[in-house]
Amino acid sequence: MGEYRPDKIIKEMSREFQESYGMVDLPIFFTSTVAFGSLSEFESADRGIPRQVGRRDNGTGKNEIQSPKATDYSYGPHANPTIQAVAKAVGMLERGTLDHDVATFLTPMGLSAITLVLHSLLEPGQAVLFPDSVYGPARRYAESDLRKNGITPSYYNPKTTPSDLEKLITDKTRMIWIESPGSATFEVQDTPEIVKVAKNYSITTVADNSWATPIYHRPLEAGVDIVIQALTKYMNGHANLTMGAIISRNPEASEQIATAYRYQGMSVSPFDAYMVSNGMQSLIPRLAYQQDSAQKVAAFLSGRPEVERVLYPAHNASEDYRTWQKLFSGATSLFGITLQQEYREHARQFVDSLSEFAIGASWGGPKSLALVLNPERTVKPCDYGPVVRLYIGLEQPGSLILDLQQALDRLH
Repeated sequence: MGEYRPDKIIKEMSREFQESYGMVDLPIFFTSTVAFGSLSEFESADRGIPRQVGRRDNGTGKNEIQSPKATDYSYGPHANPTIQAVAKAVGMLERGTLDHDVATFLTPMGLSAITLVLHSLLEPGQAVLFPDSVYGPARRYAESDLRKNGITPSYYNPKTTPSDLEKLITDKTRMIWIESPGSATFEVQDTPEIVKVAKNYSITTVADNSWATPIYHRPLEAGVDIVIQALTKYMNGHANLTMGAIISRNPEASEQIATAYRYQGMSVSPFDAYMVSNGMQSLIPRLAYQQDSAQKVAAFLSGRPEVERVLYPAHNASEDYRTWQKLFSGATSLFGITLQQEYREHARQFVDSLSEFAIGASWGGPKSLALVLNPERTVKPCDYGPVVRLYIGLEQPGSLILDLQQALDRLH
């Protein structure tokens, strides 16, 4: 492939509609029934062969999105042009510079993307390795539903070495999960090294890329088989919907995911897909502004005596800074801090004292957010919590810094 141009990929989401009808914006198609000219056309669509109307290969000789045979294009949820256009753009963004087809599936929320991958690719008697910093709801799903169905989850130190990771692999291990940076504590994993280990044992790798987005990190380029994303977050960017995505470069895995996707009745709303497409138009400038703001806020916090650690890989004092520099082209605006020992019991008071930050779950929207988290751990207890997680939104960073300053002052 040629140069990676995420701005062009996003702009071209509505290209075929603009060429046909002059529409600059992606139109919304509301439909369930799709009519065909013949039974053979209907049956082909049911077998996973999409209509060829408006499909292009952009000169590469390949379709941008691979179509697993288990996909059903005969019915609205999978044949919908609005949903297809967004799925195609998300897949191309994650594919990056790879000369390789990908299959993309949009799900109702980020967690459903996680659970669909685990459910469709793992069988009773098999095992999966998660980083100990994995997203809390993914851990809870693994410990409840996976275990109940005879699938064994185990955990590895997110800062593990390849040799230590190898020691955890058994003849039952079929998947290694990667989440970089880690949820709540923001450890950066050396994805290429993990992929090398996994390939030596023919193990599928899955990476959660919600934090960095494909603008700043593309795990598929490092050899990862499957990427999941919470489009709810930065890709949508407005805190007004939930959506997830699965992007697979592994044809066999794509077929298995497509089958589960179809038989479980997975789909997303065309209106929500349109809203994500709208959010993506401002993705690149939003991330640039928020990265700059986060750096300013992190620098301020690192100089405060009440703060013990700033858990932000892009901060030059972070122990993960060099690994982040090597693997990422930028940073988003979600990070954590821990307070000095004498202030830790007042973490909740600190967050309650903030006025510019809302208290709430998720992140990626225009409003800055704060939460107190107690990281779940299996391999090694987290001895520096609780973590105050901060999401830096679109407000002026100076206003956020003044708010943090007054909340820290109140601790004395």
